[in-house]
Order: sequence, then structure tokens, then C-alpha cells
Amino acid sequence: MNSKDYLNNLVKLIKLSDNFDDRLLTITETNNKNDNYLDLEINGQKVLRFPTWLNYNDSNYFIELHKDVSNTIDNLNEKVKVKNPLWLIYPLTFITESEITNNIIKIYDWYYLNILPADTFACCQLYMECSNEKSCLHKDKIFRTRCIYKRNLEKNLIFFGKNMNI
Repeated sequence: MNSKDYLNNLVKLIKLSDNFDDRLLTITETNNKNDNYLDLEINGQKVLRFPTWLNYNDSNYFIELHKDVSNTIDNLNEKVKVKNPLWLIYPLTFITESEITNNIIKIYDWYYLNILPADTFACCQLYMECSNEKSCLHKDKIFRTRCIYKRNLEKNLIFFGKNMNI
């Protein structure tokens, strides 16, 4: 499997994330005289690089992980090599495809929830329905992450409706 197919398969899996918003996720290509990569970007920030010269059926494949998101990967220090100050080499030979997928979804979720600019608001017009369902019902994923009342609902702090407990 070539790197483009591999990356496209991973993007399909990232779409399983509760926070997925395809407006934020892009694949770009970097062609330097020494290296060629496919880059996975979240909101314009490169977070993963896939060397295009590798065949992902081989046993020595890897991705490069931006240092800013490295804290989201479990047991990363055991597996990673430092390439330069910004990129860590993350070998994929010792983990399953399921672990790769889960880690990439963690990166996406972490970036989505911690890095993207966040204009928060108390609640929206659906507050009563959300209270009755004990969860945010708004359809827009970005909008949902900005709702303070959603965070309260996740902590089971319900201020309105039939499930009010505050």
C-alpha cells in the first residue's frame, strides 16, 4: 500500500471521531529536494507526515509526528526517535492498525479541543431539549464544543427541564 492510500484510509478512520469536522482536515503534499511527504493538517497545522517513498506493506514503515501533539500518544517515549526539533519519528511496526487509528483519533480530538480558537457561550436555544436528553443536541460539531452548558451536562450538572439536579 502506498503512502497516499494509507493516509486516505487513516482519514476515513479519523472521521469516526465524535469531533470530526471535514472543514478542518486536509491532506497536502510537501516536496523538498531531500524529502517528499503527504501531510495531515488540522486547521492548517501539520500534525502528521507520511513519507511518500515508503511502502506501507513493508515492515519498517513510520510516520512523523509533530512535537506539539506527541503528548497525546500512549507510551510514545518507548517508540519514538527524534528527527529534528519539530518532528518525531514514530515507527508503526510494533503496534496494530487499531492502535494507530486510536492514536490518530486522539491527536485529532486533542487538537480540536485544545488548540482551535474557542469562543464559548453559555447555552443555545436547545438548552431545554439538551437538558431533557442529558446531552448536547446541536448538529454543528464546532458549535457544540464551544457550549459551556454541554460541559456541564457531561458532568451531570443539569440546570433545566425534567432532569434538573442543581
